[in-house]
Amino acid sequence: MIPDPETTAELAEHTGPLAEPPHPDVAALWEIMPGLYLPDGSAIYGPHSLAERNDTYEVAEYSPGWVLIGDDGGGAGYLMRALTAGAPPPDGVPRPGEVYLLDLGALCPDVAAEGDLVTTDLVAWATGQHDDRHRPGEPRTDP
Repeated sequence: MIPDPETTAELAEHTGPLAEPPHPDVAALWEIMPGLYLPDGSAIYGPHSLAERNDTYEVAEYSPGWVLIGDDGGGAGYLMRALTAGAPPPDGVPRPGEVYLLDLGALCPDVAAEGDLVTTDLVAWATGQHDDRHRPGEPRTDP
């Protein structure tokens, strides 16, 4: 997999702090590439932009326990349950690597109930290595 040149350049130019990966699956993706942009406008955020995007959309306030990892370029965000790489879940319940799509104007505490499940395998989905419910850059279809 070739790293996305645009996000690689952004990371090289970034002078502020970098975000810690909010989930082990995000950490695995960042080992391959520091985020990516797709022709349709979808983005998966890198460590240089993740914190700013989550602050902008006030994700911690409206969807506590969740993290915005990207967007579809059309007003909806890709969200995952927050779980720092290497740290146990706060309540001892394992957190799967599910990614949900939810309108950024409709952020809520129960993203899993209100959003659309996009994938359970972030790395394979984002890099196009397997066909899951919806890959970034492709039109959405209901399963």
